[in-house]
Parts: sequence; structure tokens; C-alpha cells
Amino acid sequence: AAVYASDSVRVLDYLLWTLAGRDPRERAAEVKVQADSVHDRLVAGAAFGDVLATLKQRKAIVGGGRMLVTQRVQLIREFADVAWGLAPGEVSSPFATRVGVQIARRPALAEARAELVSYARAINTIRLDSLFVDSIGRRGKLTVAESAERETRRYLVGAVTDAPSVVVATWVGGSLSANELGPWLSALPLAASRTLYHQSDDQLSSLVLRIARDVLLARAAAAQGIVAPADTIALMIANYRADLAAVRAAAGLDDRQLTDSTQPRATRLALSRKKIDAFLDALAHDSVQAAPLPAGLQNVLRARIGFRLHPAGVAEALRRAAMLLGPAVGGPDSMRRVPGITPDP
Repeated sequence: AAVYASDSVRVLDYLLWTLAGRDPRERAAEVKVQADSVHDRLVAGAAFGDVLATLKQRKAIVGGGRMLVTQRVQLIREFADVAWGLAPGEVSSPFATRVGVQIARRPALAEARAELVSYARAINTIRLDSLFVDSIGRRGKLTVAESAERETRRYLVGAVTDAPSVVVATWVGGSLSANELGPWLSALPLAASRTLYHQSDDQLSSLVLRIARDVLLARAAAAQGIVAPADTIALMIANYRADLAAVRAAAGLDDRQLTDSTQPRATRLALSRKKIDAFLDALAHDSVQAAPLPAGLQNVLRARIGFRLHPAGVAEALRRAAMLLGPAVGGPDSMRRVPGITPDP
């Protein structure tokens, strides 16, 4: 009841008509008639679920239903302004938004109780989880190193691979090195991982702290015998093998000659290098599509052999670019940064 009465969240029903597709004036007039009729039925006491089912069956609307517990900032402004002005049980008149014509309804407490209980449990679970993770860090005397921000940035550009012992966090009986950040950082969404290098020192320090807490939490779970279900692990392995097979096929590394144990290892290595060179040439000429390595394999390779931009590799990339684009691309001086664009590390 307290959550329902607060101004911070709402449980809402909605209906949405689009104005796209026909002559704008004709469609707007048609939608107005439909929306006004639906509004009158709801105000007269018709069950929202019944009205929604009929409209969907007739394909009269493009959206509608019960929203989960929602914060105002999660909604477009026009809808939120109307929805937050509704009393319990009230139905709005049809109103225009940037996505079409809508009706909003605020269910009474009895109707919204299930969503509110689920929301309250989720919030309480998050709070308890946070307290538990914090307590693990305190008990273990978890400390983030003063150099954590610098070492994290160095890791992001592959500069710490020769020094795996560089520590970014410590706790009683253990520590976290910069290289061990890899599996955790790779789990971030691509858009987030691309901005890491440019985060502030405080943000990177907080990130290292969260990762270190997660390491401790994973170890605590393992100590209690909490593991991923066997079917989940099997699915992850199957997906990994499928991704790896796609990479091998794209680069021509699925050739049986490469796995023929009767051939000398040196012969197989030479053949694999030729195939990789051919694949890179094909990539440069845009005649094949790149197949990214599975994230797990990327982490293993980065931990074992490092990740760097070597002068020889840069020179080879420029040579290939010069072959494709001509003499205008011939050396580092010819590469100009695009104004306003900050390159990823």
C-alpha cells in the first residue's frame, strides 16, 4: 500500500493507436472515434482486460496492456504527465503523444497488488544482496590499490600482460591482478566496454571494487556448493564450440590437413599461417566477413600471450591499406584523426 501511494512509481494500464499509414486527417478522425468509444466503455465499468482482448483481436491497436511497476523517468513525458495525474481507478481521456494516441488507466490497489508485491520483493532482494556483498568485503578486509585506475587503463590497452602480478585489489588470503579483470570486463555490454578507458579514476576504482566483491561472492558460493546447473554448463559449452567452429570455417582452418597427426607439426603450422594470411587478405578486400573469437577464448589468449599494438603489426596494416587505397596511405603521418572522434584504446 505504501508503494502504491507513493509518487515514485506507478502500476499502469495503457492502450495505443498509431496515426501512421493512411491520410493523416482521415486516420486521426478514425482513431478519435475508436478511442472515445473505448474510453466511454472503460469509464462505464467495462473490464480493461476484456476491452484489450477485443481490440487486439480486431487489430485496432498497436500496443496495450499492464505495465510493470514503472518510474516516471522510464516513460515518455507526454504519457507520464497524464499517468501521474490519475487517481486510483481513474481512466484518462484519449491524448496524443509522439507515438500516437493513448489512453492510460491507473488500476485500483486491489488490482495492482500482485505487481506491487513482486516489485517490493525484488527491491528487498536487491537490498539484501547488496548488504551481503558489502559484508563479504568488510569481513575479508577488501582494499582497492591506489594504482587500480592506472593499472586498469594499462590493461585495457594491453600494457600489463608481461606483469601479471600487478595487483589492483587485495583481501585476506587473496588478491586480484589487472590481468584477471579480463573475464569480468568482457561480460560488459559492448557500448559500456568501449567507454571504460575514458572513465574517471573514481569510476574505474568503483568498477574494480565491484569486480573484487563479485570474485569473493563467487568463491563464497563455490564454498557452499552453489554451482551452475549441468544443463546450463552444457549449453554454454555447445555455444562456445559452435562459435569456435564458425571462426575456423571462416578462416579455412577446418581443413583436415591441419588435424592430420601423420603430418609434421611444422608443416601444419606453415599451412595454418598461409590460410590465416589468405583470410586477412580477403578481409582487407572485403570479400569475406569477420567472425569474432568467442569471448572465453579471447580472455584465454589475452592472458597467455597478451594483447598489444606492435610496430610491426601497424606497419603491416599500413602496407595492406596502401595496396588497397594507393600511395595516399603510406605511413603514420598520413593517418589523421577525425575531428571530434575519440578513438577506442
